[in-house]
Amino acid sequence: MELKIAPDDKYIEIAKKLKTVKNRKDGFYYQKPVKKKILYFSKDSIVIADRLKYVLIYSNENEK
Repeated sequence: MELKIAPDDKYIEIAKKLKTVKNRKDGFYYQKPVKKKILYFSKDSIVIADRLKYVLIYSNENEK
């Protein structure tokens, strides 16, 4: 099963840069399930760690 993401989602630009989503003919983006370790999350940010030597930080700076 894939996650369906609206084209106006606040994190879609990050996902597109990371190439974790694919655009389909219906205009929505789709992401296959992935396993990530969430280190921290709050109302406007998520910190994710995986087996790589870096940490991904998703932040909605527009709401701060």
